Amino acid sequence: MSLPSFEGFFKEYVQEIHYFIFAHVQDKETAEDLTSSTFEKALRKWPPRETSDHATKAWVFQIAKNAMVDRYR
Repeated sequence: MSLPSFEGFFKEYVQEIHYFIFAHVQDKETAEDLTSSTFEKALRKWPPRETSDHATKAWVFQIAKNAMVDRYR
């Protein structure tokens, strides 16, 4: 797989990440903030070390999970 641009990556995963976060936090504004934070962190670390579809998806979901944990510490 060739690595997509960050823009392509964002478009592919933003809705799924937002739904994932919202399912956990149950607050629209918090979910939007955490989704934004997730993709800001992903951009700073772009590109991921592993470039397969599965690894890239797991990577961004781990960033989202960590953002939620950090928010509620």
